[in-house]
Amino acid sequence: MTGDPSTSLVWRLMALGALSLATACGGPPPAKTVTDGPAKQPAKALPAVAVSDSDFAYTVHRLLTQSEPSDARLALLAGTVERQLQHASQHFKQGRASRGTDAVVGALYLLRAGELSGAMATSAVANQALGGANAVFSSRGDEGRARAVMELRLSGMSHTDPRRVDIQAHLDALKRWTKETHTGGDMVRLAAAQRAAMGRALLAPDKTTLQDAMNATSRWIERAVTYNLAYQQTRQLPPRREAGEAFRALRTGAETMAALFLRNGDARGAVDGVKRSSASRIVDPDLFALLRSAAQDDTAQDWRLLVRHFVTTTRDSDPHALGLDVLDAALWGVALEAFRRDRSSLVVAHVLARQLVRIGIPEAAPLVLSDALGAKPSPASLSSATSFIGSTLADAFDGGSSDAARRVFAASQVILRRADEREYRGRVDPSAAKLRFLMADIEIRDGHSESASSLLAGALEREPSVWGYTKLATLERQRGDRLNALRHARNAVALPAARVLPFDAIRAQHLQFELLRDAKKDDEAATALGSALDTLLSLRTHKLKPAGRIQRERLLARTLDRYGERDATLRAFERAMNLAKLHREMLPATALDFLSWSLSRNERTAARDAVHALLQTSSAKDSLVYGALWLMLLEEKAGKKPSSVVERVLLDAKDDEAWRGKLARWGRGDLSNEMLLKSASHHTERTEARFYAALRRYQNGDASAAADLHSVGSDPLIDLLEVRIARELFDPRDHVKLPKGKKLP
Repeated sequence: MTGDPSTSLVWRLMALGALSLATACGGPPPAKTVTDGPAKQPAKALPAVAVSDSDFAYTVHRLLTQSEPSDARLALLAGTVERQLQHASQHFKQGRASRGTDAVVGALYLLRAGELSGAMATSAVANQALGGANAVFSSRGDEGRARAVMELRLSGMSHTDPRRVDIQAHLDALKRWTKETHTGGDMVRLAAAQRAAMGRALLAPDKTTLQDAMNATSRWIERAVTYNLAYQQTRQLPPRREAGEAFRALRTGAETMAALFLRNGDARGAVDGVKRSSASRIVDPDLFALLRSAAQDDTAQDWRLLVRHFVTTTRDSDPHALGLDVLDAALWGVALEAFRRDRSSLVVAHVLARQLVRIGIPEAAPLVLSDALGAKPSPASLSSATSFIGSTLADAFDGGSSDAARRVFAASQVILRRADEREYRGRVDPSAAKLRFLMADIEIRDGHSESASSLLAGALEREPSVWGYTKLATLERQRGDRLNALRHARNAVALPAARVLPFDAIRAQHLQFELLRDAKKDDEAATALGSALDTLLSLRTHKLKPAGRIQRERLLARTLDRYGERDATLRAFERAMNLAKLHREMLPATALDFLSWSLSRNERTAARDAVHALLQTSSAKDSLVYGALWLMLLEEKAGKKPSSVVERVLLDAKDDEAWRGKLARWGRGDLSNEMLLKSASHHTERTEARFYAALRRYQNGDASAAADLHSVGSDPLIDLLEVRIARELFDPRDHVKLPKGKKLP
């Protein structure tokens, strides 16, 4: 149970330390008038430099390392901001509004006080990105940043631009809304005004916004100090909401004031802002000493200490700590200044790299880390960098930002080449090979089979593995290179690791069987499949963990299916399902495997049982929708109406804005085939849409749909179940004969 700041105990604790500098500073001084800060730019500006995607990470890195103002730097900065806003616009177009908003913040954080120009928002792409961010900020009630974005859009438009009328109307409406909603007691109203002014100044710092934020922060702090003095004299608590905001102001007001200036790397401004405002009455002497040292001595160590201070603040779990936006702004500013003064600090580089990812500029993070690693980093230091790159790639993968992932990977090459050096082999984790495997997965998801194949081959050259060769073999088959596919499948089985990783080896043997069968090499195909069966039957006497037992039964089912042993296949799948029901975390994957087999083999009863099993687990929303669709298609093929379980699942999912919601609407008939395909946002979704449209047409007797299903079956998305089903629908029906004397469970 968390504490309430309005309780007398907490309030008494604050009363002891809230006025640490009040005596020395003697009452509430007026807030100082601020200027545009330290970044003084020449009056003459060159046209913006065109920055390509391939150059983007390097231009950001150059801007991070060079702070001296010049015409050339300002032109490069303008071009870099333009390119980042293009990235943001692309995120918005593809439905990634949160990432698009982060990217807009990143574009504006590249600019410091005195560098912001309306000319940077004149292009159509920039306006689209800023408009998207405005919609997100407005929906969050983030009035300060919404106002900043609208003002920036207006500043870049001519007075005759027809878009001005609409934007100005929205801005006027926001100002009215702000005035109407900033209600309540003094402290609540002042806190709301302070948050809005702070958000506006952090996003678009100039003389006006900085002054407004400084004044609002000073008034917010001063009212809290007044409440605290009244409490000390009367021991009477203020109203609960007022107390909460007063506590926050007393606790974080001085840091907030400092962050306003540190976002721009302006330690002197932070010192003056604290000294000449109400923040002087509550500032922690240790923090003030750090600010003063950075302002006066301006050494790398001074800025590193400020980094440590704000990193420590981010770890504070107190709900009344600094807001994340304020913390991110302060950390961005102090980490950048520390990095500029000493690029060899790996700790600072990691903090700055993390902030780059948070503000939607992950491409430059590997270059920052590379600077800090130096020529001969320790294995632990190099591992920290490869781990960061891996998590950044995975984040891009999960968020659908494949283009950003490619830019991150390209900027990581210096680090990867270093990790490939002989002295680091086996000592760096994740290795460069693992990162290449990860990037190959990203390329596969986007349908880029050639680049994925090259990445897999490069990774396997350094770290051969059974599953890696099987993956490459599967991809080569999809690309139509069956000879190389068979060679890689044989390499997988021949590795020494195949003897201790039987399940990986069996998957390789399954692929080997299919390749040999398709090449009409029946004897060799039978040998490969027989080897898989022998291994699986021998494993039935082994004591395996639940996950291993489920894998064994699933692989046995797939092996027996290749022999045409329907009843034995069903029994193996049923054993796997019964085990998975006892270990629910494994149920979705097991049920989908069973369902995909049921769809390709026209097993409607088995599919219905699997969907009913999925209904029993709450973590299978996606799996349920796919299972219901597959059961629905089987029912349609049999001339049946959708069963109640199908209708229930699709009805529950139809309002979901994610892809599964679109599939549910298609299943219910609310979306046509063409509408489903048009709503797909990336290659995986487009492939699924093609599959479902083609399969329904195929089942309805459209002979031309077979070619579309064959096309899906040869897609590079080798891990997509729809691709597997499309292939299995046309598997040869002349099965290999089961070896004599085999006793099947």
